Amino acid sequence: SALAERCTRLHELHLSGCARVGDDSAVALARLRGLRTLDLSGCQKISEAGVEQIAKGCTGLAYLNLSGCERVGRRFLMHLISELRFSDPAHTCERGARARDY
Repeated sequence: SALAERCTRLHELHLSGCARVGDDSAVALARLRGLRTLDLSGCQKISEAGVEQIAKGCTGLAYLNLSGCERVGRRFLMHLISELRFSDPAHTCERGARARDY
């Protein structure tokens, strides 16, 4: 939460492989309204609930890497993409393709 409070102008964040990033972190990340690029690849503790929080909070997000996030499934991402409007629709296929299919 300190990150969201102190880094209000943050546009790009790479947390690839961070073992401590999970759904609690997702709540704080969702407060980064200006975030356009987020890399959570290999963050094993992040779940679909956390990703949903991020997607709803970071409405300007154009790139989201979830490769290697075992708790986030392709079906969930496809559902999420169909419900939300993203800043750059060209990247929606990339989001879905990076998710593990259950």
